Amino acid sequence: MPLQPKFNRFSTAAEIQATFNFSDIQSGIGVTDYILFVSEDSSGKQLGLTTRTLRSSDITSQNLKSGSKDFDLTQFQITQTISGTAIITGTYRYTPDGINTGRFQIEIIHVDGITSTETVIGTKESATESSANNTNYNYQIPLTEKVFNPGDILRVSITYREISSGGGAAPNFTFGTDPSNRDKSPFSPSSADETTITKISIPQQLFL
Repeated sequence: MPLQPKFNRFSTAAEIQATFNFSDIQSGIGVTDYILFVSEDSSGKQLGLTTRTLRSSDITSQNLKSGSKDFDLTQFQITQTISGTAIITGTYRYTPDGINTGRFQIEIIHVDGITSTETVIGTKESATESSANNTNYNYQIPLTEKVFNPGDILRVSITYREISSGGGAAPNFTFGTDPSNRDKSPFSPSSADETTITKISIPQQLFL
């Protein structure tokens, strides 16, 4: 029996078509690119991950000795399984103070939405740096397979890992946090082979 007209508007919907790269379908893995950024409001600054080309409040961020900064994606709304190899690209600058040496470290973390428990699912670090240099990097990060349930958070943590100390107390790493890739000292992407975009490509299983 046909529906009464008053019910039709609830029983029909616009057609939605999802498209995937053929290689994604073959492997069963899709990849999402996220970019580090900083937003700011009356409560202060928030560090996050975005897929959009927006203008960050801070073009660069800086980690002092033994310091770290956490960039969070908004909470997952549906269950997703992250597995495979992540890729992170960008430019960092090490600024020594005295005879300190350090490494630029990236951790990919699962944060439980209920308990806030952190589980590191992948990590990578640079070679030991001891002198002032702008360094372009492209790291592959093998990930431990992890299910992200609704409410869970994907976190990318950037850390200065001290290797040796001596002399001054304020060596640091500077890295880009601007999806729009604007210039800010010590980086000049408009005129040099460097970037203020820090991009991380995260693989996830497709259920087609």
